[in-house]
Amino acid sequence: MAIGILFGFGMAISFSVAYLFTRSFINRYHSSLYLLIWSHLLIGIACVLMLPLLWTERYEGPIFQDAFQCAFYYLLGQFALFQAVKYSNASRVAPLLGIKIVFIAVLSFFFLDHQFDVLQIMAILVSLAAATLLNWTGGKMPFASIVWVMVSCLFYSLSDIYIKKLVNCFPDVPVLHRSMLAMTIVYLICGAFSVAALPWFRKIHSRKMLKTALPFTVFWFISMILLFGCFDMIGPVFGNLIQSTRGIFSIIIGLFVAKAGYSSIESKVPLRVLLQRLGAAVLMSLAIVMFSWGMKRQDAPVKNKQIQNQFEEPSPD
Repeated sequence: MAIGILFGFGMAISFSVAYLFTRSFINRYHSSLYLLIWSHLLIGIACVLMLPLLWTERYEGPIFQDAFQCAFYYLLGQFALFQAVKYSNASRVAPLLGIKIVFIAVLSFFFLDHQFDVLQIMAILVSLAAATLLNWTGGKMPFASIVWVMVSCLFYSLSDIYIKKLVNCFPDVPVLHRSMLAMTIVYLICGAFSVAALPWFRKIHSRKMLKTALPFTVFWFISMILLFGCFDMIGPVFGNLIQSTRGIFSIIIGLFVAKAGYSSIESKVPLRVLLQRLGAAVLMSLAIVMFSWGMKRQDAPVKNKQIQNQFEEPSPD
């Protein structure tokens, strides 16, 4: 579980940096769709090279069906996120994505049969409160941005469910191997969508546009590798709870970017707003601790039962 948590924090940091480059690209080219196509085309090319090294015949279930649905919902969520960043700073959008924990908890209950104890439900509510507090500090976000964030959360949550389904199709493969393989299959499909879209966009054929999209692509690719590994090791609900810390990292990174003078990407905030956001960060950390403790409480009876069974005498026939 510790490795999964570390993957989650690494994922959150990579996400936060990628969001800044999203804003930079959109400010320059005024199109989120171009960034969507370029980034997934580049990642798709990398996955073509990775697939022969990762492929295995040891799989069960409808892997390509799950991968297609994962990719489809993910692309819809990604487009919605880019639209949200178009109307607001990345440091405002990223914290509000923490609301996705509610979507993923409900979907996990229905699709993955996950059960939550009282402590874990409280952790989800605390995380929601922290995300809301992070959003409403420093003024209200534009309504269009909030709507696009909600749409993004819904589609991202559906995609996360299929990530877990997809990695479960490789039960006999080591965790890191199967998470990398699942990620590669999904992004091959995303790359294929990008190739199919190229003829419809004439302005996209530009080396300058490619160079501008490259930094986002690199950090997003890193975050996806960590995301698939994190969700495989600790599950999509706890993984999304860790992922919610991207709001905290986005605030910290945005603070340094604003101080460096890049006001077109991030605007400066007063000390009062910064302290309010730090308070929300403490709430988010508390939610992670509560959910982790709830997981240990759920695992304890199972472990105790296993120990008890080892010392029980086999009953006579």
